[in-house]
Amino acid sequence: LRLAALDLFTTIPYILSKEWRPKWQAFLPLVIQMMSDMFSGNFQHECRLTLQMLLSVVEDDPKGLLLKPCLAQFVQAMATIATHQSVDDGIRRLAVEFLLSVADNCPVFCR
Repeated sequence: LRLAALDLFTTIPYILSKEWRPKWQAFLPLVIQMMSDMFSGNFQHECRLTLQMLLSVVEDDPKGLLLKPCLAQFVQAMATIATHQSVDDGIRRLAVEFLLSVADNCPVFCR
C-alpha cells in the first residue's frame, strides 16, 4: 500500500497546476520518513522501488523545483544510503544516481 501511494504521489506533480505544488510538497517530509522506516526495517525491495520513483521525479524535473523544499534532506538521505556498506549495491547505485541527477539538473542548489 505504501508503494502504491508513493507511485501515485510521484506521478501527481505532472498533472497538477503550479498552485497545487506547495500542497504536494508538504508531503515530502513524510516521504523521507517513509524511506527511513523502510531502511530501518530492512525492506530492500521496497527501498529500491522508492529510490526508482524518486529518481524519476528528479530526472523529470530539470529545474529541481519539485523537491526544492526538502532537497537538502533528500541529498543527505541519499548520501547516507550510498555510503552504507550493509545496503545492497543496486540500492546504493540508485542513491548515487539520484545525487548525480540532482547535480546535473539543478547545480544551483548544489553550491
